[in-house]
Amino acid sequence: MTMTPTTAHADYGTQVHRLVKHVHKLQFRLRHDRTPYHGHTRFRTLLRWRDHDRYNRRLWAPWTAAWLADALCVHSREAAWNDPDRPYWGGMQFGYGEWLRFGGEFAPTADLALPHQQLLAAYRYWQLSGWYPWPNTARACGLI
Repeated sequence: MTMTPTTAHADYGTQVHRLVKHVHKLQFRLRHDRTPYHGHTRFRTLLRWRDHDRYNRRLWAPWTAAWLADALCVHSREAAWNDPDRPYWGGMQFGYGEWLRFGGEFAPTADLALPHQQLLAAYRYWQLSGWYPWPNTARACGLI
């Protein structure tokens, strides 16, 4: 079943109303005053923030689906995303200098960055050098 924006909003609204109802029951049992609920105004604000977050996530993924598939192939033949072993760190096995140049704003070393941030740094590196910084794994994936 595909969800249209209307059904997604309706489902989200139902969840919000159930949660408010549950909180009011708990407040009644504990003899607290009810939290004021402004219904649709607060619901519209929540939807606006949720849609804003979706939009921002799209901006942070500049790569295509094909590039992501290739990068994940390279990663699958490299190490874990949180690999702390020297001289290369993280899931895309960044050297210290490369990491500082392409992903240094995220974390001191690649193993401390999120996988998404490592992929963003790898995309920047790939735009400059292609798949050649990962010669063995890129060759195994058929990219070189």
